[in-house]
Amino acid sequence: MARKVRNNMKVLIISGTPKTEGLSCSCANAVYEGIVEAGSSVELIRISDEKLASCVMCDEGWGDCLKQHTCRFGDDGFTDIQKKIAATGDDTQKYKADDIAYAKLPGCCQYERKK
Repeated sequence: MARKVRNNMKVLIISGTPKTEGLSCSCANAVYEGIVEAGSSVELIRISDEKLASCVMCDEGWGDCLKQHTCRFGDDGFTDIQKKIAATGDDTQKYKADDIAYAKLPGCCQYERKK
């Protein structure tokens, strides 16, 4: 679910609950609506809706995925999520945010970036 409104700030909500109803979902939905009302662009990702599988290929699931946040067998479901995080201005282990997107972050959200 994505919605764009009147200002340039991008917000990404990531919900990890497997439930489609309940307190966690209500909280995520309330945050989503508040961000929309504030005039920002927002996307809500529900991890349970993503097509993710547990890694069973290397070191019993404790291999490159855990240590380097990269699947040695190529892109996985988390790859797209990391790209979306980078698009909001935050760097991930695998993707560096665009300098313009990073500059749009409020000062309290900016940090010393790796070169």
